[in-house]
Amino acid sequence: MMTKTRITTLGAAMAVLALAACSLDPDIAAPYTPPDTGSVSGQVFFDANDNGQFDPVAGDSLITAARIEVAERGDSTRVVATGNAGAEGRFTISDIPIGSYELRALVGGSQTLTCAPVTTSVYVGETTFASTPTRLSCRIDVAAAKARPLSSLVTVGGIVTAAPGVYRTNNLYVQDATGGMQAFNVPGGTASGIALGDSIEITGPLGQFGQELQISPVNSFRIARKNARTIEARERTLQQLLDEFAAPGGGNQSRSIGELIVVRGVRIAGLPAANSTGSGTDFRLVQGTVQVPGRLDQSANTNIPVSTLAGDRCFDVVGVLGYFSPNLQLKPRDVNDITPVACPAT
Repeated sequence: MMTKTRITTLGAAMAVLALAACSLDPDIAAPYTPPDTGSVSGQVFFDANDNGQFDPVAGDSLITAARIEVAERGDSTRVVATGNAGAEGRFTISDIPIGSYELRALVGGSQTLTCAPVTTSVYVGETTFASTPTRLSCRIDVAAAKARPLSSLVTVGGIVTAAPGVYRTNNLYVQDATGGMQAFNVPGGTASGIALGDSIEITGPLGQFGQELQISPVNSFRIARKNARTIEARERTLQQLLDEFAAPGGGNQSRSIGELIVVRGVRIAGLPAANSTGSGTDFRLVQGTVQVPGRLDQSANTNIPVSTLAGDRCFDVVGVLGYFSPNLQLKPRDVNDITPVACPAT
């Protein structure tokens, strides 16, 4: 998307000062006060060939009924004027004080079309031009995406904590500073080139499976940087995970769901005699009197022999926390996520 914005200022040209001020008697000369307002005009359209000009032959299309906000530069909350794009995507907003501003286009009343605002200045007697790339979905934090209504188109980004093929061939988990989220039906799956530690951005509708929130299907993705960094698992107790889930504003929007978590010194109970074939292997993680389900998913990576987990032993377990109603599920990614440790003193 591209917003091509034409910035026009109205007011007296500075040429009116051509007469030298020193040749006028200050007692009789009329004081000059430059105009202190201008106007902003432009057009909002989808720029298919990215050339900055509206060309319907090239596939460009107008974006009508967009709301335009003129805000103080660097502070989007201080809106000084608003207007609306008409049938041809054009708008004009008058009586803008001279100064520097940020322009944003919004659709549907609140969804920002311009991910990066147009930065522009209104001058006296000058016309300037500005444009900005736009997308129908702007990147937001994972926590903000989880709070959106189901079916909302969202874009999130972060570091990959489980690449396609770890749990399923076509799903992944991504995590930013506010939490983690699953993405399902990733185009290309294991052939997408997405790997653990990559910095990526993904777009798609917000959905849920087993009430775990996820982006599915992934409409598009972008690998911003290969091997950007490794996410360290956040240490929690089983009780903390349950308390967070039960707290107001928790539930399937809990920060830990979709996040890489480590629980320490847990026992493993409820193991079957052998790994399940064709589906996941379920068990229980135990810390004192508190239990949370664990799951070895169905890929080769997570097909960890249950015989290596049996017995009255303790482990540090790393995994992505999933949610398959009504239970949380800690899901190790491979054998390296389960480490035998000395059991804590009781």
